[in-house]
Amino acid sequence: MDTEYLRTFCVVARHQNFRKAAEILRVTQPCISRRIRSLEEELGVALFERTTHAVTLTNEGRSFLPFAEQSVHLVQEGARRVSEGREAEVALAATPTTSFNWLPEVLMDFRRRCPLVLHLYTAPSTAVLEMVLDQRIDLGVVTVGFTHPLLEQRVLWSEGVVLVGSPSLVDSYLGPDGRLAPEAQAAGIPLILSRQMWDAVGDEAAPEHGFVVVAQAEYVQVAEALARRGLGLALLPYSVAWPGLREGALREVPWPGAPLPERPIYLLYPKASAKAKVVAAFMESARHVTQTWPRPAAVGAVG
Repeated sequence: MDTEYLRTFCVVARHQNFRKAAEILRVTQPCISRRIRSLEEELGVALFERTTHAVTLTNEGRSFLPFAEQSVHLVQEGARRVSEGREAEVALAATPTTSFNWLPEVLMDFRRRCPLVLHLYTAPSTAVLEMVLDQRIDLGVVTVGFTHPLLEQRVLWSEGVVLVGSPSLVDSYLGPDGRLAPEAQAAGIPLILSRQMWDAVGDEAAPEHGFVVVAQAEYVQVAEALARRGLGLALLPYSVAWPGLREGALREVPWPGAPLPERPIYLLYPKASAKAKVVAAFMESARHVTQTWPRPAAVGAVG
């Protein structure tokens, strides 16, 4: 039986109000409802009588309440004693496109600033949002902007989107001016797109600039691997392309159209977070890492 669900039940019982419980626990009201519903399903009884204007305990709820309160108290006391003398911990979730290249470098710097035990998760932006709201994690790194009354959102970095390919393939398409040769564009240049990057060029941009889409990948990491092997040129977030560019396995190609939009990377965390120092240290690490990458024009300031 989930201790957090028991705690939620105790808070709702104490205040007889789902909205008030959501404010105290700093989660959404639907989250409170889900927890109570799950607890009732596990017990096989209704714990509350719900009307339009009031929430009151049922007889079963009143019988269960002292045991729930005792259980929550015992678990909290046990956790306090276990944590004494141990390093502090922080839980963080990030999107797949940030987890494999950008985030590890940030975490290396962050760990030097804060010697914490790290619990790391990878999930889409919407799932990361839910994890922060449900208090399963302390920090969330996403690539979609969210507005929520319980959360703070800060821009960590605004990264460029780049066109890259294997050196031998790039050489075959570039003209003397270092740009895509008109004859190569006329013949059709193979382009690899990930689902995330399709919006960066739009449905019409690829044919307009002489590209022929030869592969559409679900993840940018797959698009990057195909570009390394010479299947075509790939549009990638700079953080994904950077290791290949640094190693010489990829070369950047000037995009022939209007400048491609940059992609913000955001940090999500609860308002009035108990880990304000951790948040500040993580943001400082993000600033330090991105400012040391060899592409200062693509680096945005931490907000």
